[in-house]
Amino acid sequence: ETHDGGDSVDYIDNAGQAAHAAILLAAGSNDDSTIIVGGLFGAGISIDNGATWGAINETKVLTTQDIKYEKASGLFGMAGTFGGLISNGGAIATAAADENGVPTTWNTIEIGEQDDIIDPAAIRYFSAPSTDTLYATLGIWNTSEAVNPETRSHAFSSRLSVDSK
Repeated sequence: ETHDGGDSVDYIDNAGQAAHAAILLAAGSNDDSTIIVGGLFGAGISIDNGATWGAINETKVLTTQDIKYEKASGLFGMAGTFGGLISNGGAIATAAADENGVPTTWNTIEIGEQDDIIDPAAIRYFSAPSTDTLYATLGIWNTSEAVNPETRSHAFSSRLSVDSK
């Protein structure tokens, strides 16, 4: 953490483990003392600037790489692959902050199956410009190693490739 624009940085020991995340992948904070972290197999919260941590069990996070506080909407949120009640895995979880800046009840919104979404569990990032408008992006790492030797192009997905001519 840093409180001086990065001039000094302090390591918060075991924040991921205290939040029940095996590998810490994301962190978000509001202007108060609330910090939310998440990663592989869990998410957690500190309401005292990282002095103590607790798990956020309501979201059933399997993995997340995007956690933030949106000032415009007043929502905390995370996007990722969730377990529990989510049938296909992909979801956004949001919670409004109370008068002390602490998130209240978490609301999990499932990203449902749609014709143009290949894998809803591949949700990566979200934005909440207002309490009733949410955006999400999805993505996966390319599993193809194919490179065209003539053009030196590489396919990142079935719809995107880079040509180095």
